[in-house]
Amino acid sequence: EVYEVKDLFSKLDKRYAIKMEKKKEKPTVRAESKMVKRLQGCTAICRMIDTGTHREHFYMVMELLGLNLAELRREKGSGFSVEGRGSVELMRTVGRGLLEPLEAMHRAGYIHRDIKPANYVAARGTVDCLQTKFTLVDFGLARRFVDEEGELLPERHDASFRGSTTYASIHAHLEQDLSRRDDLWSWLYILVEIIDGTLPW
Repeated sequence: EVYEVKDLFSKLDKRYAIKMEKKKEKPTVRAESKMVKRLQGCTAICRMIDTGTHREHFYMVMELLGLNLAELRREKGSGFSVEGRGSVELMRTVGRGLLEPLEAMHRAGYIHRDIKPANYVAARGTVDCLQTKFTLVDFGLARRFVDEEGELLPERHDASFRGSTTYASIHAHLEQDLSRRDDLWSWLYILVEIIDGTLPW
């Protein structure tokens, strides 16, 4: 879960997003924080503020963003119809915006493996999808696909399903090792959903 928190030591009403987990739990937030730290500086990747421990919890503090794309489709003034459909212009504009952080992540040598509307988040206070930049979030399933020399890592033959069933590629459903191609398939499914209002499955 992600929570909104306020900096009580600031007079500027600064607010942030925080993820937490108990130290004795599986270190998913800790693993994600390492991934986010490596991706800092990449275009439109969520900005990390701090990490640390407090009593029995580990936490990661990030910039506070607004509504995600799935939520925006249901908002008045977002550019979507009541049925959740968007115009070709909206699809082109949003599609380019969604591709930007994904391309930056791939250039850095990582794949996301869970591309979906809920993981693209607009700036706070933004509703109009034609006027916002989207930030990519949630790197719990992200993985490096090249080694330190920039060479492709060998394909694994013992991979398991990764992603969200609605937006996962056919290779993910076949439990094959994923690559940049599969992030792009998921991105394409989002564009289809923007135009049609739904996916055929």
